[in-house]
Amino acid sequence: MADDASGLDDLRAELLREQRKLELVRDIGLALGSTLDLDELLRRIAVNVTELMDAERSTIYVVDQERGELWSRVAQGEQQVEFRLPMGTGIAGWVAEHAAIVNVRDAYNDERFDPAWDKITGYVTRSILTAPMRGSAGRVIGVLQVLNKRSEGPFTDDDEVFIQAVAGQAAVSLENAELFRSLISNNEELQLTKEQLEQRTDELELPLLAEQLGPKIVEA
Repeated sequence: MADDASGLDDLRAELLREQRKLELVRDIGLALGSTLDLDELLRRIAVNVTELMDAERSTIYVVDQERGELWSRVAQGEQQVEFRLPMGTGIAGWVAEHAAIVNVRDAYNDERFDPAWDKITGYVTRSILTAPMRGSAGRVIGVLQVLNKRSEGPFTDDDEVFIQAVAGQAAVSLENAELFRSLISNNEELQLTKEQLEQRTDELELPLLAEQLGPKIVEA
């Protein structure tokens, strides 16, 4: 009887964990749809995914197609510091290049792992789960990566399912944020061009006005 009760308790606990994961996926979708600020968006993804995956850290990399790089921002004190890595470098770069999910049980036994960031920060990476973020055209526009499962063992098959679901949501939000930023930038450029044209028009009109007024002033 005691074993049966213990088994039921374990089942209830597992069901509650799965229910919480589903709630987090829903909450992540709601959170991502409520901002178009890129930095805030990346922060929200990292915070929510870290909890969802029961991980220690999360990082979102954005693909810079023109430079063939991935970039991300990390918090250091009160400042956001941007770092970049070439496509194909490290596990995140490999995922971006091959558009495939990677679940690494032991980072230091995977030849794709680059320990440089660990050496700089003193952090020790153990397990890694990384998923590509595909845009509307199917192209990889970012990479979602979580580090070090808090509970014993590596990331699970269920974790892979959840991170791919979140990566899809995050990709849509990232595209929307990039589009919004592009529109803002274009509007600013248009405003600057308008001001420059107005200034040039004024500069051209002043000599013409002086030429027209000159004879009248002489006659007076």
